[in-house]
Amino acid sequence: TQSAALAAAASAIVITNHNGLIEWVNLAFQTMSGYTLEECVGRPFGFGSPARQNKDFWGELQKTLEQGNVWEVELFSRTKDGTSYQEKETISAVAGARGEIRPYIAIKEDISERKRFGAIIIEREARIQAILGGATDSIIIIDEQGEIQSFNDAALAMFGYDREELTGQNVRFLMPDP
Repeated sequence: TQSAALAAAASAIVITNHNGLIEWVNLAFQTMSGYTLEECVGRPFGFGSPARQNKDFWGELQKTLEQGNVWEVELFSRTKDGTSYQEKETISAVAGARGEIRPYIAIKEDISERKRFGAIIIEREARIQAILGGATDSIIIIDEQGEIQSFNDAALAMFGYDREELTGQNVRFLMPDP
């Protein structure tokens, strides 16, 4: 049942021996990388990673795992057809009955879309701040519930509040009582 669960996992899974040679990959890894199980077995872990990971990187990885610690990293990899993608890896050692290091297991996730989306959000926020900062009129941005999300310096000056007091308040906070 454990084998079936690993094989069916949505995240890409790679199991290597103590020397870092791949012994098994699940279907999610095959789909993500474009390599079949047969093409992976016996190859060194990280064979799809560009040369940007230098010898020190791999040495630090090995040292971390041999100390029984979990290694987490975000890096760029390539699919079989050469397409570059960004992934998050979490790698840990599996200890045998006597505490000896047996295989290593890596869980990999393609985070390319998440990173692209994050960059779009940052760019959008920068544009909003540029518009807000350059406006001489008071501008307040609220969400669907009327909660104040952003505002410019002119709005702060007009209402006499500082950023901490205004952020997250309902816009009704700024309206006088009838």
